[in-house]
Amino acid sequence: MSKPIQNKLLFCLLIGLFLAQFLFISPKGEFALNDDWVHTDTIKHWVEAGSFRLMPYAGPTFYVPILYGAALVKIFGFSFTLLRISTLAIALISILLLFLFLVKLTHRPALAFVGALTLWLNPIFFNLSFTFMTDIPALLFLILSIYFYYSAFENKSSTFPWKVLDKKWRWFFVGSLFSIIGFYTRQTNILILIAAGLYALKEIKQIHFKNLLLGFGLPLAIGGTIYSYLTIYNLLPQSVGAHTIETIPRLLGHIKWWLWYTPIYLGLFVLPLTSGWLLAHLRHLKNKMLWLSLASFVSAAVLIRQVYHLQFPYVDNMISLYGLGPMKSVIAGNLKLLAPSWVWGIITLIAAASLALLIFILSKRHNNQEPADARPERGRRVGFIYLFGWLYLIPILVFKSFDRYFLPLLLVLIIALTQNLKHLKFNYLVAILILIPIGAYNITQTDYYLKWNQARWELANSVLKQGVSAEQIDGGYEWDGWNSYWPAANSGIKNGPKTAPWWIYQIFTNNTRNYAVSFGPLAGYTVVDMRKIEPSNPNGVLFILQKKAGEKR
Repeated sequence: MSKPIQNKLLFCLLIGLFLAQFLFISPKGEFALNDDWVHTDTIKHWVEAGSFRLMPYAGPTFYVPILYGAALVKIFGFSFTLLRISTLAIALISILLLFLFLVKLTHRPALAFVGALTLWLNPIFFNLSFTFMTDIPALLFLILSIYFYYSAFENKSSTFPWKVLDKKWRWFFVGSLFSIIGFYTRQTNILILIAAGLYALKEIKQIHFKNLLLGFGLPLAIGGTIYSYLTIYNLLPQSVGAHTIETIPRLLGHIKWWLWYTPIYLGLFVLPLTSGWLLAHLRHLKNKMLWLSLASFVSAAVLIRQVYHLQFPYVDNMISLYGLGPMKSVIAGNLKLLAPSWVWGIITLIAAASLALLIFILSKRHNNQEPADARPERGRRVGFIYLFGWLYLIPILVFKSFDRYFLPLLLVLIIALTQNLKHLKFNYLVAILILIPIGAYNITQTDYYLKWNQARWELANSVLKQGVSAEQIDGGYEWDGWNSYWPAANSGIKNGPKTAPWWIYQIFTNNTRNYAVSFGPLAGYTVVDMRKIEPSNPNGVLFILQKKAGEKR
């Protein structure tokens, strides 16, 4: 089969697989997920009231999602489902663009297909695609920036004399423009412009100063002008400081642990690619360095588990002990583990071994069968991507972080691995066999995530319809945010009770919790109603509880 036909078939197969997920998961549902109540509040108020109201709790510079979200709401009317579908569309475009870029990079459609599946079926990417969070749109703009920057670096300087200078700078300009657009989705997207700009400076004799000025300077001027406007009119997010780590000892402790968390998560995430290589090159199982690396990382994982009682998932956010998507951190009740501790221990060991394998593969770049005279040119084309990865690592290490922040680094690693494997044998069957159970986990737990949130919303709203004010109902972090953020912000109450959940203590401080949605009975409450959720998760029942008479707040 010719490569053009293979490209088209795999491109269509990606679309078909993406659409097939809706046979098992419905994106429908009028409820907020994760932090997207912050974004949707601005959109709804802007469209309905006609004034732009940015919530002080907002963190990322999410103006681009607000713009296209408001346009959709203006046309079709407000709906959480509508906004959720917009992110799903962006997720599909991201996967397809990554596939096209990897085909361009490797000239191996099948390998590009596995790389695209590795991104899509990553549990964090998969779950976030069913929200109106900014992570997926920002990743799309990052892929677009990478694609255009790579295209600019790909062309040899000798083919760009002054008479076609405009063509050269336009590639850089579009890449930079998408970086600026990405910055106004999530701030960290500006790092790809910095990385590409630094690499372009290295090649200034071949690229020429005018190309740099127009390709990088002009978009920066546009982005800076917008930023000045937002500053003057006090429209910038105000809660960015919430992610800072206040003392040096705490910062050093954060850096220490995230230097472990980051690579071990990423090693596990790229297992379909690394295992596909290993099973096609079993001779490397005799390599002492591979076994030394495996022994070192597995031993470190065991030591950390036994001494510090830490194992995967180390960060309780998107991937948790209870399923996919925030759970225990956003709703009351004692949840049951999705799997026993020993299962998570096995996954921890697999993650450690995967990290060792990843490092071994990336260190074997000299075994690449690519012609030696092509390697300097190859490095110049993709080096800015790797530099971006190192730059992006800095905010993860120095600010309070979540596992969803790993997505840009996952993208970099997928590119790095496919680049290094493009001339080597690859076992596609093994890669697909690993992706299948990951896909099943994504589908079942994301479906459950949507269903328990639907049940949560129905229970809390049933009390609201009885005339009870939102300030008396604790529907969990997202429900409280959507229904009572502004009254709480204007109440003048600095903190809620210390015994209350964090979202009541820190944000919705005037909430009396006369009613509470919970995954189980709570002391001092009686059960009012309940909802059963389909049993793809051990936490199959959700309750609405009422505080007993005489109980304190």
